[in-house]
Amino acid sequence: MLKYFFILTSLFVLITLNSCSTQNSFDGYTSTHVKFAKRKIESTKMGYTICVPYLWDLKRNYEGQFLIETFIDSRKLVFDSPSLSIAKFKGNSNDLDLYVDFLSKEELLPEEFSVVSRGESDFLNYDSYYTHVRSVTDAINEIEVITFILKGKEDSTFFTIMSSAPQDKDLNTNMAMLMNCSRQFELK
Repeated sequence: MLKYFFILTSLFVLITLNSCSTQNSFDGYTSTHVKFAKRKIESTKMGYTICVPYLWDLKRNYEGQFLIETFIDSRKLVFDSPSLSIAKFKGNSNDLDLYVDFLSKEELLPEEFSVVSRGESDFLNYDSYYTHVRSVTDAINEIEVITFILKGKEDSTFFTIMSSAPQDKDLNTNMAMLMNCSRQFELK
């Protein structure tokens, strides 16, 4: 009897540890499927298409060398809502690795965040790199952010796709939804 209790307890611990290791992780978010109403958006100015949740609004923000478009659920307060931002910028080089190295510098990361994971990714339809960061405990408005960087079609042009969501009870669902949207990003 004690032997069976030990085996069942061990299995429970292993299953729990395994589920915790994929939950709240890049692999967990990218492998989780969620159903939601969505619509396809085409940005002719930036040259891409993407699917976003149906009721989300586009907040355009074009600034000089950076073009930025952010999609957000306007029915919620900004800090209570997940968001998806697409940025396009022109670099001085066509070398994606150079920008990845620069953006990966720990000193650029605000002290309220810690790196969860980063690396090359085949998640998108393009060669890309990702960085997954989250707010440290006791930070105001704790959020989780996954950012992809990839080359655009023109020389020395790059895109970032940044997904962010508050660290609340809906974090896993929101990040899985944002990863689903990111995966549908296409250059035009």
